[in-house]
Amino acid sequence: MGEFTLRKKSVLVRHLLATAAVVALVYACEPASAQTFNWTGPYVGVNLGYIGAMTDTTWPQSVSIPQSSISRQSQTTQGILAGLTGGYSYQFPGSHFVIGGEADIDVASGSKQSAGGGFDGEGFSKTKIASMGTFRGRFGYAADRALFFGTAGLALSKITNTANIFGDFAGDTAHKSGWRAGWVAGGGMEYAVTNNCILKIEALYADFGKTKAANSSGCVASFKNTAFVTRVGAAWKF
Repeated sequence: MGEFTLRKKSVLVRHLLATAAVVALVYACEPASAQTFNWTGPYVGVNLGYIGAMTDTTWPQSVSIPQSSISRQSQTTQGILAGLTGGYSYQFPGSHFVIGGEADIDVASGSKQSAGGGFDGEGFSKTKIASMGTFRGRFGYAADRALFFGTAGLALSKITNTANIFGDFAGDTAHKSGWRAGWVAGGGMEYAVTNNCILKIEALYADFGKTKAANSSGCVASFKNTAFVTRVGAAWKF
C-alpha cells in the first residue's frame, strides 16, 4: 500500500500504545473512591482536524501492447475536515469503564493529482475527498474527568477517483465517484472541563476497500482508498 500508508498505521499504533500507557499509570495512582464525574449521558458537538488519504491506482497490462507491464500510481491527498458529532456514553455504576456509540459527519477539502504511470510512463491519477462520516462503538476507561477510549465501526466517504493513461488511449479517462463504505478504528482522549463541556482529541484510520472503473476503450483501473484522520473537538454533555 505504500510507504505513506505504513507510516499512517505506525502513527496510529504509537498513539494507541501511548494512550494505553497513560491509562495504566492513572489506574495505578488513582483510587476508585476519587471518582466524582460520571460520563453517562448524551452529547453533541463539533470537530476540526486533518485528513490524509492515500490512493493506489492500478492499470492492468495493455491488451494492445502485450509486452507492457502492470502500471501503478499512488498519490496522497491532504486537507482539513470539520463537522458535527453526537453520541451517548454509559459508565457502569461504581466502575471506571465506559461504553457508548458515536456518529459524525464532516465536510473535507482535499484533492491531489499525480503524474506518471501509464504503459509508456505518461498519465495521471487524481483523488478528491468531499466528505466523510462514521458510525462507531466506543469503549473506554474513565479517570474521573479524563476518559481514554478506543473506537471502531463503519466509515462512509464521498470520494472521486480519476485516472488516465496517455500512451495507449490519449485523453481516455476512467472515472469513479460516489459514497464508499469501509471500516474505521482508532482511539483518543476526552476531558470534562465542566460537568457539561467536554474537549476531545482523537486519531482514526479508515479503509474504503477497492473500486474499479473502465475507460471507453475497456481498460479497467482499480482504486484503493485509505485515510488517516487526526482531529480535536468540543461537545456539550446533557
